[in-house]
Formats: sequence, structure tokens, C-alpha cells
Amino acid sequence: MSTEATKETPTPTHNHPVHGIPKVVREIGVTYELCEFESGNNKGFIFYKKNFDDYKSMLAHYSEDIILTVVNRQLDFALRQKASNSVPPDEDAKNKALARGGEAILVVDVAAAKNYTPGERDLTSISGCDKKIRELMGEVKELREKQKVEPENAESIEARIGEMKVQIMALRNKIVELTSKSEDVENL
Repeated sequence: MSTEATKETPTPTHNHPVHGIPKVVREIGVTYELCEFESGNNKGFIFYKKNFDDYKSMLAHYSEDIILTVVNRQLDFALRQKASNSVPPDEDAKNKALARGGEAILVVDVAAAKNYTPGERDLTSISGCDKKIRELMGEVKELREKQKVEPENAESIEARIGEMKVQIMALRNKIVELTSKSEDVENL
């Protein structure tokens, strides 16, 4: 552990509305954020989660082996979830795929595993693509408003809007592709 990080007194900001506990505590390279279970058996209990501000701070706290283990566990979880979401929901379709074997039961191939990037997993689902489209359309709306206030930047704003339109079209095409794959699975 870095001696520099242990010498600094944590800086609390914004207290929890009921318990007077700091919502955020900052140390050198690390932020602790107060979270609360909002449902289930643990509802009402609170805890801190730890977020590193940069890679150097993470390495000061953990060895490379620990970081690799954590990343590999997260990748395992994410790719298992992706695979689980790709399995046909219908029992008949599942049974037909299992009976055929081979490629019919391979739901995440090497190329998909190789191309997986954490944080981009939402774009592998129709709802994720739809959410990103809504975000981009909101940004386009904001840029249009900015364009009215900053006419001197109209050209660069218009260029950025054009890039966003291309992204939106690509996402719409991805939705069509995902929909057709879903229909292919149902037709097994």
C-alpha cells in the first residue's frame, strides 16, 4: 500500500441524509462511495464501494496478479451472461439446438469473445442499442440548442451531429441484425 495514500486524512463530502455518514470519502487515488441496498433482504443497509481514480493508484494497492484475477473474473461473468442471453428462451428451440450439437449450441464463438470489450456489452442487445440511440438523440438535441446560442461553432457542431447520425444508423442496423438472429433461433 502506498505510504502517501495512508498519510492523507480522508475527506468526507455530503453526508447521508439519515445517518450523518459521509456519502463520499476521498483519499489520494481512491474514492469511497456510500451505497444502500434498496430492495431484498438487505434493504436499508449501507456500505462503501471503492473506486480507483487511476491505474497507478490501483497498482499501489493491489498486485498485478490480483488485478488480472479480478479482470478475468469479470470477463468470465460478462461472457457467461452474454452466452446465457444468447440461448433460445423457448424449450423446444433449446432442445432442437442441443440435439443438433456443434455450431447450433455455440452461443459465443472465439471471435465474439475476442471482440468483447467491457462497457460495450449493452450494444449486444436490442434494448442496449435502443438505449444508446436515445442517448445519442438527446445529445443531438442538446447540440442543436448549443448551435442556436453559438452560431460561430455551427460548422463543428454540425459535423459532430453528422457523426452521431452515422452512429444512430449503425445502431439501427445492429438492431435489425439482432432481430434477424433472434428469428433464426426461433426457426430452429
